[in-house]
Amino acid sequence: NSISDWALQFIRTADTSVNCLPSMHIALSLSAALSINLESKKNGAVAFIWFALISYSTMATKQHYFYDFVAGILLVAASGIFLKKSAID
Repeated sequence: NSISDWALQFIRTADTSVNCLPSMHIALSLSAALSINLESKKNGAVAFIWFALISYSTMATKQHYFYDFVAGILLVAASGIFLKKSAID
């Protein structure tokens, strides 16, 4: 048993089984990546890689399902549309 096996088991034990729709891991990391990308394309590229790694890890560790991932992205899209519309009005 390695340290990573122990850490994953600890996360699964300590984390509640009520992670659900939408994944805030996805929504917040995507929001951050989009915001960073507005300021710097180079740093934005790094942030999108970080978003991809967070996305992978939430599903690889079975903390979320694919539809939680999709819902997190849709939440960011809907928020963006709302904010853009609010800024126009």
